[in-house]
Amino acid sequence: MMRFVGKMFFINAGWALSHHPQTTSVPLVTVRNCTYSGVYNSQYNQYYFLGAPFSQPPVRFSIAQGLNTTWDGIRTANEHPVHRYGYGYDQDGFGQSEDCLYLNIVRPAGLHDDGLPVAAWIHGGLEMGGATDPRYNLSFIVEQSVTLGKPVIGVSLNYRLSAFGFLVGVLNNDEELRSGIKGMMIPYEVEKTTGKTRDELVDELLELYPNDQSIGIPSLEIWPHVFQPGDDYAKDLGLQYRRFNAISGDFVMHYQRRRANEAWAKHGVPSYAYHFNIMPNGHRPQGGVAFVFHNINGDGYDTNPFGGNGTYPADAKAMSKTISTAWINFVNGLDPNEDSAPDVFNGNK
Repeated sequence: MMRFVGKMFFINAGWALSHHPQTTSVPLVTVRNCTYSGVYNSQYNQYYFLGAPFSQPPVRFSIAQGLNTTWDGIRTANEHPVHRYGYGYDQDGFGQSEDCLYLNIVRPAGLHDDGLPVAAWIHGGLEMGGATDPRYNLSFIVEQSVTLGKPVIGVSLNYRLSAFGFLVGVLNNDEELRSGIKGMMIPYEVEKTTGKTRDELVDELLELYPNDQSIGIPSLEIWPHVFQPGDDYAKDLGLQYRRFNAISGDFVMHYQRRRANEAWAKHGVPSYAYHFNIMPNGHRPQGGVAFVFHNINGDGYDTNPFGGNGTYPADAKAMSKTISTAWINFVNGLDPNEDSAPDVFNGNK
């Protein structure tokens, strides 16, 4: 059984077909095509199997093909895979290659039961990044699952970042913005279902999202710079940067989430959504990932999302315990609100 929620989903099955009793510090696991040797981490009492392929090495501009290779003997899986070629700062400091379709698996040590549920993480990142990013370290949430008595196996994976990453443009005026919206958000099929042309739909959308930087994304509170014609930020990002971020953010994040929840509800399938009422220290959007992963040390972040002054660090850790526990509950029993969940946190906004 598989059910998607955001970018994390669960697979209700054991990853290992045959998990060998561990008598040494080098864990072994047998799957359909080989036996892997991994790494034992004594700090978290976990086994790591890093860089296990799930596809044939991809051919440029072609659909990736399923893995059809077997290996004799033992294949090592003790190093993180490289990132896929992409654009952006999340590529900095990481090796990159087109041969990137690999899994990282984190399993609690000392548990020999087959059938542990598997929580799989598919990273976001605006066509950049990869599973090796320390912000996506699964050790913390797997450790939390053991503490709760509901152990899970954590899996993260790389994927191909478009052909070479989506091409990026600069939006300065209404006409350029209209073109981007039509191409990305409003397919021709919508004209048939609404009885309106795409131009009419864009007009309605732009009325809902005026070109007002005080209500765009990121907010002036987080980033006080006001774009002006000719300034460096406007040259790089476009004068309508905040406006387009507000439109695309609602479309990609909130609209898709609500649409999924409504579709599941229509068919009687329970679904869940949550909204943070706390602003991560440093105000980076990826800070929310730290809460879900229970990454209270802030590994991989320039500014620790759990740092700050006053009661904030304690409040943030309480929030992280709440949301990571909810995910663990969901992976185990499809209900994030089981009795082991902490009280809902109502702290700083």
